[in-house]
Amino acid sequence: MNVVTVIKENDKSYPGVNVMTSYNRLYPEKVSPHVLGRVGLIYKEEYDKLKDLGYGYTDIIGKEGIEKVFDLELKGKDGVLKVEQNELGKITDTEVLKTAEPGNDIILTIDLNLQKRAESALKDVIYNLRQTIHDVGGGAITVVDIHTGEILAIASYPDYDIETFLEDYDKNYKNPLMPFWNRAISGTYAPGSTFKILTSLAVLEEGIISTSEQIYDQGKYTYWKDYQPTCHVYPGNHGYVNVSDAIKVSCNYYFYETGRKLGIEKLNEYAKKVGLGEYTGIEIPGEEKGIVAGPEYRKKIDSVWYPGDTLQASIGQSDNLFTPLQLSNYIATVVNGGTRYEAHLLYKIKNYTTGEITEVQPKVVEQIEIQPQNYKAIMEGMRSVTEDGTASNVFQDFPIAVGGKTGTAEVPGTNNGLFVAFAPYENPKIAISVVVEHGAHGNSIAPAAREVIEEYFKNAQTEIQDDYEKFQIK
Repeated sequence: MNVVTVIKENDKSYPGVNVMTSYNRLYPEKVSPHVLGRVGLIYKEEYDKLKDLGYGYTDIIGKEGIEKVFDLELKGKDGVLKVEQNELGKITDTEVLKTAEPGNDIILTIDLNLQKRAESALKDVIYNLRQTIHDVGGGAITVVDIHTGEILAIASYPDYDIETFLEDYDKNYKNPLMPFWNRAISGTYAPGSTFKILTSLAVLEEGIISTSEQIYDQGKYTYWKDYQPTCHVYPGNHGYVNVSDAIKVSCNYYFYETGRKLGIEKLNEYAKKVGLGEYTGIEIPGEEKGIVAGPEYRKKIDSVWYPGDTLQASIGQSDNLFTPLQLSNYIATVVNGGTRYEAHLLYKIKNYTTGEITEVQPKVVEQIEIQPQNYKAIMEGMRSVTEDGTASNVFQDFPIAVGGKTGTAEVPGTNNGLFVAFAPYENPKIAISVVVEHGAHGNSIAPAAREVIEEYFKNAQTEIQDDYEKFQIK
C-alpha cells in the first residue's frame, strides 16, 4: 500500500504529519563516475562560501566532477512558499511568494555508447592481462575529436558506483587500486615509445634529418664511451631505417641519434606545442600537468641533467610523465596537421525555461605549421605500425584503416603498456590513448583501442551526431 496516499487521504487522523517533497539524484546510466562526480548535503564551510549565491543551509550541491563545476547552472533558483497552519498542524493556506526556477540542462561531449564501450573494453583487457601477469594495475582510455578537442570518451578503471558512494566508501577507500582516482587526468605515466611521434616531428621540422635519409642501427649506441644504451632488439639490429621505418619498428637507435643532434631544449619546445606537460583545458578538477624531462625539471629537484639523459628523453623515458588525456590530445594535434585544441567536456547548455542553447566553440591554443612531407612520413609510419609493425596482429583484417604507436614504459615490476591511435587513416576524426599499469607492452592493450574505434564508426553515420547521443545532465 502506498504510504503517501494513505497519509494524504487520512490527513485528519495524522495531525502534524505532512507529505514533503525532497531532492533525489538518479543516474539511469551507470557510466563515467569520475567525470560526472556526485552530489551531497552542503557542508558548513561550503555554505559559508556559497550563501551569497543563493544557496541554503539544507541544499544538496555538487561535490565533485561536472556536478560541482556546473552546480550553479544545474541548481536553478529556489522558490518561496508561504504556508499557514492551524493549532493542529494542518495546512490551511499557501501562497507562492516567489516561483522556483528549474536549473539548466548540461549536455556533455561524451558519446554515451562510446563511453560504455570504452569502459567495458578497458575492463576486459585488464581482466585478460591478469590471467598471465600478476601485478597488472588500473588503467585509462581517452578519446578526443581531433577537429574540436571534444572529449568523446574518458574511462578510468577501476571506478565506483555514484549512487552507492557512501555505502561503498570504506571498501573503495581501502582498495589498493584506488577506485576514486581518475587515472585519465590525474595519473601521470612515462609515455615510452608513444613519445617517438613527437621526436619524429621535432627532428624533421628542425631539419636534423630528412624523411628519406636513413640511419644504420648498430644495436648499441656508441657515441660515448661511458654510456652506450642499446636498441630494444639488441644484440640484433634494424639495419638501415628512415623515420617511417623507425616509427614502425620503434627503433631506439634512430631516436638516440636524431634526439642527441636535436637537443633537449628543442625537443621540449615541441613537447609544449603539442600539449605535453601542459594542462589540457578539461573543466573538471584534479588534472595533473605532468613532467617534461630536461635540465629545468632536474634543477627543481636539485639534480643534474647529463647529455645521455637526452637519449632516454627522446624515446619517452627519463623523467617524462604525462596523463592519458594529454597523450590523446597530443596525437590529435599531430594527425590533424598541427592544431592543438583545448580539450573540453561541455558541449551545450540548454536553458530549461526558454529552450535557448549556448554552444561551446572549439578553442585553438597552439598552431604548428607541419611541412607536408614530414606529416606524410609520420602518418605513414603510424599506419605501418598497425599494418605490419608492432600492433599488426591486433588490427589484422580490421575494416577501418588505423594509425597507431605502441609504447612500453619501464617501471618497477612489469612494464606499463601504452597505445595511441587515430582513425581513419585517410581522413582522421578521433585520437585515442590507452594506458594500463603493468600491462607489459602496447601491443597487449591495443585491443581496447580497436573496440573503441569499432564502436565509434558503428554509431557515427553522419558528420553531426544527434544531441541525444550525447550525455545529458538535467
